[in-house]
Amino acid sequence: MQAARPSQQLVTVILAAILLATCTTLHADPPTVVFEDKTDAVGLTLSNGAACWADFDADGWVDISTGVGVFRNVSGKTFEKIGHAGAAVAADYDNDGDLDLVSAGRLFENQGGKQYHWLKVKLQGDGPVVNRAAIGAQVRVTAGDRILTRQVEAGTGEGNQNELTLHFGLGQHADAVRVEVLWPNGSKQEIREANPNSLLEIQFQAKR
Repeated sequence: MQAARPSQQLVTVILAAILLATCTTLHADPPTVVFEDKTDAVGLTLSNGAACWADFDADGWVDISTGVGVFRNVSGKTFEKIGHAGAAVAADYDNDGDLDLVSAGRLFENQGGKQYHWLKVKLQGDGPVVNRAAIGAQVRVTAGDRILTRQVEAGTGEGNQNELTLHFGLGQHADAVRVEVLWPNGSKQEIREANPNSLLEIQFQAKR
């Protein structure tokens, strides 16, 4: 005796139930992202303009220049105001290892930042695979037990552009550091020992 075959409608209902159960399982506990306003708690005064994040004193903690001033990052816990500036961009125009500021049509040379160590990383793509400016590339610098991360970005503010060369403040770390590059095409490149207080130039090397 031949067993009865399920109807097409029943098969469709069963498949739909399985799909619903799978989706419910996968999305039963969706991740929750919650942001808490810490502006006042950390001592910042912000404006609606673009902010410039950079480690101006090279102590290993990223500072911020907003439309109302420059604020120094104190060990990742609070900020203290150290100067006045409008919307700004950062670049080491005199190649002395610390980042200078351009704000309100004026150039401000950084007179500090000499007591700590630093590393500058300049990336270059090949053109066909990775754009020559290496926009979108990420760099990780491992200095002792700390990992510092930067990304090559274009248009870092409203009408502003930070220097494409990446700057890493190393604080008191004087030994060689490890540099890892994640190129926009997903490939990786590593420099096991890079000397502090120097400019490291890395060119993308396509695999053959």
